[in-house]
Amino acid sequence: GPLFSEASKAYQEKLEKAHGATYDELKYLRHRTEIFLALVGDKPVELYTEDDLQAFIDEVAFLPANSSKDK
Repeated sequence: GPLFSEASKAYQEKLEKAHGATYDELKYLRHRTEIFLALVGDKPVELYTEDDLQAFIDEVAFLPANSSKDK
């Protein structure tokens, strides 16, 4: 299957076509994708495990409060 980064990019492109490049959700989604990839890494979507997702949740809890805001 596709890498998470590829699947996310395809979804973002679909949203952009449907709502336009200035759609607020796109900035949020792109930022969250960057954080996810930095913390968990990029691999085929079907290979992520509960442990990967729990590690992401655990790591996000230790990020500064403003790190989840759009840049």
